[in-house]
Amino acid sequence: MLSPADALRIKGAGADAVYVSNHGGRQLDSAPSSISMLPAIRAAVGPDYPLVFDGGVRGGEDVVKALASGADFVMAGRPFLYAMGADGARGLASFVASMAGDVGIALAQVGLKRVEDIGPGILAGGARPL
Repeated sequence: MLSPADALRIKGAGADAVYVSNHGGRQLDSAPSSISMLPAIRAAVGPDYPLVFDGGVRGGEDVVKALASGADFVMAGRPFLYAMGADGARGLASFVASMAGDVGIALAQVGLKRVEDIGPGILAGGARPL
């Protein structure tokens, strides 16, 4: 779902959260990216409504960017499957450790110590406060 208006309808219907995704971009080549629509969807539903983000997450920096753009939860399915396919349980463990390390590096690069401190102010271009 990539539409702020649809997000409001979903929220109004009583859903516990909205899943923000362009479904891997497989549907329409011209569909906007999930990350580009996330701030508008966050603004539409307000700061306290849960948003689950999916789309193009390949590393820790992507996780930090999605959280800074308004996500409450960040999904990353394909990289986990690739890691398991490459080396089973060891590949998965290695990827999880790498992802956690990447998050820590991204946080350090923007001057933060905790994931809970991530906000829109860390984004280039001065994202508007939510």
